[in-house]
Amino acid sequence: MCCGAADGFYDLLVDLGQSVTIDCEISVKDVHWFLMKPPHSIVYILRSFSGMTTDAVYGDQAFRERFSLKHNGSLFIQNITVNELGIYYCMNPESSQKISNGTRLHSKLHADDHHNQTETNQQLRNKIQHKDEEIRLWKSLLILSCLMMCILLITVTGFIISHCRGSPNSGLQQNEESSRLKKLYTVMQQNGSRSSTFTVVEFTQLSSVL
Repeated sequence: MCCGAADGFYDLLVDLGQSVTIDCEISVKDVHWFLMKPPHSIVYILRSFSGMTTDAVYGDQAFRERFSLKHNGSLFIQNITVNELGIYYCMNPESSQKISNGTRLHSKLHADDHHNQTETNQQLRNKIQHKDEEIRLWKSLLILSCLMMCILLITVTGFIISHCRGSPNSGLQQNEESSRLKKLYTVMQQNGSRSSTFTVVEFTQLSSVL
């Protein structure tokens, strides 16, 4: 069992099933004891009227099974369960320091569970962070691959276009040949449409002159 001051109250580490006594630092008589279990509201446990007697007035009769008074106004808790874990305060309305700093009871089991839960949460956060890094890496690779494909497509398209335009003379020659053929065809049509002129030549056998 260990005790230490922290954040306005004392930490008291206990084992479930054990019993513990909490002293009231501000009074030994006319003491009011309260239990606070965040986030729940404060529970009124009991009140004593004299430091010389253990008689008390309970806020709930069921508290008699767990809580009792010592002669000096201290609170005795027996067979602690998880229901008794929390922060205990004593108060004396007639004292200048009307309420004590408080004593927080928490169990070793719950402390270990909290530590294990913390480690589990940390491992989960690490896994999530690692997964996010993998997703970002795959996204970067996908974007890079798309860029490379676009560059390759542009390069191939430019090469094809430049290859098609690489022999301008051949296209020019084809155009000139086509033009010549059209001109020749036009001349032939024009010649064919004119009337033909014929000359008839008669050949006769001349008699020999005697």
